[in-house]
Amino acid sequence: LILKDKTKETEYQNLLSEAEKNIQKWLDSTQLINASYKNNELLELKDLVIPELYYYWGTILETKNLKEESAKKFNLAVQKAMELKPTVEKPTIIIYLVRYLKKINQTENALQWLQKLEKAYPNEYTYLQRQATALTEINDYNRALPIAERAYQLSYGRNKLSTGLQLATIKKELHQKDKAKTLLKE
Repeated sequence: LILKDKTKETEYQNLLSEAEKNIQKWLDSTQLINASYKNNELLELKDLVIPELYYYWGTILETKNLKEESAKKFNLAVQKAMELKPTVEKPTIIIYLVRYLKKINQTENALQWLQKLEKAYPNEYTYLQRQATALTEINDYNRALPIAERAYQLSYGRNKLSTGLQLATIKKELHQKDKAKTLLKE
């Protein structure tokens, strides 16, 4: 897949462009039934095929240590996701967009999108947990702590374990080991 010859790279780009058009034609012609998915999630996933194509292509290039080329593909994933006009009514598109933004080191931009979801769905812990995760990925534990605490308070069932572990990890990083141990004992 990785071609050094510019002529072959241009051919490959043309093939990808043609493949993108064919995939879009197929997606447009496919009649998907909304099986009562929350916020038409199934339809949102259909829309995300093209951005995901670029994301995974970027991931392949990244594994080959082709950082400049992979960055271009990740940026294309962001561009294609933005063309879907993400809104809080389509949270799945925003979740994928956040992943793409983080990949190109636009964590603050990603956090702004997650905060929009938090405002739209104030009792939903998952968006808070994703914010805390994004902040821990950039070692901003002080900002992550209150968000992770809220996510833990709102979570339930098996999810309480993952939010609790996240919160304990943040507390440990903030040198609050006793509080982290207490939390883990709960």
